Amino acid sequence: MLVSATLAAALIGAHPHANAACDAAALFRGVRAHTGGARWDAAKELVADGTVVSEGLPGRTRIATDLGSGATSTADDQDIVKTRLVSSASATWKQDLTGGVHPLDAPGARAAARTSAYLARNGYFRPATDPASFACLPDVTEDDRTLRRVRITPRGGRPAAVWVDPAAHVVVRTQEQAPTYLSTTHYGAYRQDAGLLLPHEIVETSGSTENTVVRMIRAYRVQRTVTAADFMRPPDSANQRIRTGATSTEVPIEPGRGLTVVNAFVNGHGPLPFILDTGGHAILTTDAARELGVTARGGGVSGGGGEGSITEQYARVQCLRIGDAEITDFPMFVIPFGKGLTDRGPGKTPMAGILGLEIFERYAVTLDFAHHVLRLQTPRSFTPRSDDVAVPLMFQDDMPLAYAAADGARGLFGIDSGNSGTTLLFGDYLRHHGFFRRYEQGAEQQSSGAGGLVRQTAFRLRELELGGLAMHNFVTGFVVQQKGSFSSRTEAGNIGYDVLSQFTLTTDYRRGRMYLHRNPNAPLPTYTRTGLAGFSRDAENHLVVGTVLPSSPASEAGLTKGDVILAVEGTPTDKLSYAELAAKIPPALGAPIRLTVKTKDGQRDVTLILRELLCNPGANPCGPWVSPAR
Repeated sequence: MLVSATLAAALIGAHPHANAACDAAALFRGVRAHTGGARWDAAKELVADGTVVSEGLPGRTRIATDLGSGATSTADDQDIVKTRLVSSASATWKQDLTGGVHPLDAPGARAAARTSAYLARNGYFRPATDPASFACLPDVTEDDRTLRRVRITPRGGRPAAVWVDPAAHVVVRTQEQAPTYLSTTHYGAYRQDAGLLLPHEIVETSGSTENTVVRMIRAYRVQRTVTAADFMRPPDSANQRIRTGATSTEVPIEPGRGLTVVNAFVNGHGPLPFILDTGGHAILTTDAARELGVTARGGGVSGGGGEGSITEQYARVQCLRIGDAEITDFPMFVIPFGKGLTDRGPGKTPMAGILGLEIFERYAVTLDFAHHVLRLQTPRSFTPRSDDVAVPLMFQDDMPLAYAAADGARGLFGIDSGNSGTTLLFGDYLRHHGFFRRYEQGAEQQSSGAGGLVRQTAFRLRELELGGLAMHNFVTGFVVQQKGSFSSRTEAGNIGYDVLSQFTLTTDYRRGRMYLHRNPNAPLPTYTRTGLAGFSRDAENHLVVGTVLPSSPASEAGLTKGDVILAVEGTPTDKLSYAELAAKIPPALGAPIRLTVKTKDGQRDVTLILRELLCNPGANPCGPWVSPAR
């Protein structure tokens, strides 16, 4: 049996427990002696070849380990999906399934890499020369055997619980608390290979059984020298070009809904609308993949901001083109997104999917929100404007992160053009900096995305500083959840369209920078001035109210959750897209808006007078405004 993830996570961070039988140094001396003894001193590099199965896709795996530094290179070839991770205590590079490369260099990723390197080089064999702190944890009985557990924290690394079978003198498991899940690696099927006792079955899980990677090692090679090429940064992708031979291309951005929507061609078919998402991947919806005639393979799960998951597969496309920029012969995820993401209103082509990391790895990408233009430029030709504000970008995984400050509390925020809602602050950051003590009267609401519902409490954040600007009184969601990307223990929050649209934004992943140029004429974000929020659609495609804010025009008119809005200013809502509905709302405070609603008491017309809501005590003005940062 396996210990539950919750218990295991608690044990990794637990205080040491008295355990008379636990002598960590002696425990690992026994492991070293039994698995190879002095032969470990002569071994410099260990190369494992075998098979891998993950997300229903079988393939080949090759793992190289520098036993001196702990650098590792893991390359998986599952035919349609090929990935590589090169990691050391000083640098980590991720090559994604399309061949694009980016670093994992955020503080949390660096700490994880230091721990990974320590475990890979068996640092616990040399406690005198490879510094780490050790703490004994309670023994665990599992399958009629007693396992000893030691929490090890390498210098500059994150804690790892190492599980040892003292009777067999082998490591059977390691566990580390990643930002949003518990990472567990099981080691089994030990047998002699090249003079060392080594595991020939390695099973990795990351938060759920669906995210399990099984590696069966066929053979190890022990080298007396290190092959430096095994641990070099993977080469940049070469399957992209701008067809005209130019250095850049521009295409229009479709305004509306707070999303960056661009048209693209897939295998010559199009134009097809895609969301351009700095926090996403190259994804086709299941419907779009079917219409394109591409075959989806595999069967895994994907997550997102919500606590749930959604199935995913992979399909190979021959060409993706945006303007004159194209990427050839690469896989895209295939995910069955619902109408909440794909529906663009009557008569409009449904959203075909998302374009993300794979675009941003290959080009310097400029989002000019003021002129509704997307520019893709070759990284070598890109030069930022002299008056742009350069902000360092870094990565914990695939989402670009940058430092910003909410109410003066600095933290790492996801830069997420796919977030069409408000800026979000996450639980650990909120608790650590006392936000719940300062903000008391908010509005409960929910939004949806990959991974399901995101429940949050909305407040007007007094100040968010980014890129030389201070955004005041922007409505911000406080999110406290246990799973999903918005549960991150290392990130402060997620910055979306409401803030990013105050700038012309350029990302340059090759330089590890984003460049921000203030747009002084950017419209300020508006929060519901009616008190109605969190809409869905009923069977007739009319709007269903999800949230009614207290002390708002809607609540004062007697509207409640579940009421159906049949028409806005006389136009039936089943004929309007969300963007068209937003356009029906008058921009001026004090303006009236007429709704036809169906409630439990019948159908009636109501007129709501728009006003700002969620005002902070003493705030003047209540609504959003922008100033230069201090």
